[in-house]
Amino acid sequence: MDGYVRSGADPLAAFGRVIPVRDSTLLNRLAGYMRAYEVLTGDVPDREIALTWLRETPAVVQKGLVEGIHLFHNNRPQVDRSS
Repeated sequence: MDGYVRSGADPLAAFGRVIPVRDSTLLNRLAGYMRAYEVLTGDVPDREIALTWLRETPAVVQKGLVEGIHLFHNNRPQVDRSS
């Protein structure tokens, strides 16, 4: 997702290209939360529905995914290259 954000593209475009949707831990967790808070109903959390919901809710993407990527880069450990 980071590469998509840095290039100005939609970070959700990474899902299904870089990470197959069925294997996405992030979407699986989101679907579980949506189910727990009754945003998503049904017997099994559905990653495809979670991805659709994210695409239809751009404010969540901007606040969550994009800010999360920036937070990660601002706080990640730096490699000491002085040696």
